[in-house]
Amino acid sequence: MATTATTPKGSQQKGGCCPEELPVCEKACQELVSGLRNNIRVLLCVGEGPEYEKASGNVARDLSIVRKMLVGDKTEIKGGLREMIVNQPDNEPTVTLVCPKSDNRLMAMLVISLRSQAFECRKDTEAVLIDVLSNSTKGVETFNHDLLQQLCEAYEWCNFGAVALNSGNILRQAIRHESILRKLLNHPKDTEITPAFFESSLFRRFFRYVNVVDFEVASDAFWTFKEALTKHPVIAEEYMTAHYTPFFGQYLKLLQPQQNYVTRRQSLKILGELLLRKSNFGVMTKVTQSTQHLKAVMILLRDTSAHIKFEAFHVFKLFVGNPNKTDEVKLILSMNKDKLLNFFSDPSETCTPGEAPSQSYQEELAFVRKQIAALPAYTR
Repeated sequence: MATTATTPKGSQQKGGCCPEELPVCEKACQELVSGLRNNIRVLLCVGEGPEYEKASGNVARDLSIVRKMLVGDKTEIKGGLREMIVNQPDNEPTVTLVCPKSDNRLMAMLVISLRSQAFECRKDTEAVLIDVLSNSTKGVETFNHDLLQQLCEAYEWCNFGAVALNSGNILRQAIRHESILRKLLNHPKDTEITPAFFESSLFRRFFRYVNVVDFEVASDAFWTFKEALTKHPVIAEEYMTAHYTPFFGQYLKLLQPQQNYVTRRQSLKILGELLLRKSNFGVMTKVTQSTQHLKAVMILLRDTSAHIKFEAFHVFKLFVGNPNKTDEVKLILSMNKDKLLNFFSDPSETCTPGEAPSQSYQEELAFVRKQIAALPAYTR
């Protein structure tokens, strides 16, 4: 089927890139949405040339109109417009080349065409999809695995780093909803969870995404990683408990000395926040009984970066403070007793970088020293 760039009747230009008046009737909105679909098809199917350039301009113009309609004060048209964005169009040819599983909803086409859109256009797409995810129940219900996968894969597009930032914003808005977060984690409700669920989950990829070379993209991936594990505490605790071994096995790799500075620092910071949450008490207890994690954190205490030592201290104190230490953990702490006491004798070693030690920090440090001092001396 041939695809040609189209200009909806309600979008005629008059000396500028946007119409002077926004569409106000249902028919004009339908023409606007239909025109967007047709022009996005051209972006995805043609790829370059005059027709592509024309379609790109039309998409940018019409998306700007849709965005203004959704953020404007004419509330009577917003609901109908959102429904047109999330619903499968009637009596419209299906182009299987464009969208997975013949998903020709505008919502899906906007996600899939992000990489083909210009910078300002992506910003409008981001705003439109965030609005739909915030205000349309059906939009949330029909935000499927394929769309999540498209957003996640933006972190892998080496030459399209800026696209990952738009995708990340949309993704974080999406996982505010429990149902969508469960799809990302592959952690369905009321289902017996097996190890295969973790291996096949989209979330597992984030252990790779947080390590990409591009600093901005890696930071955005860490942001999404953290949101997924903190936005819904009950689900996160269930997930980490069900997949404790593979999850924390992957997490341990992020703490290794060979990782770059950003990866080590952010991983430590997030780990500390996760373990200190009351909802994760069971997970914290299990982690602080792990000699592998204890060794990794003790190595990071010796890092040359003051920031990493600071974050490592706030994880290490949990191992020391655990009243139910395993014999193996006690042995490691006892073997290093003198070195640890000497290390923690200087508050500047692990306090907030660039600041004088606070009272709460000094109290925590005194507690750690007391617990270590009470350990039995190691004898060969």
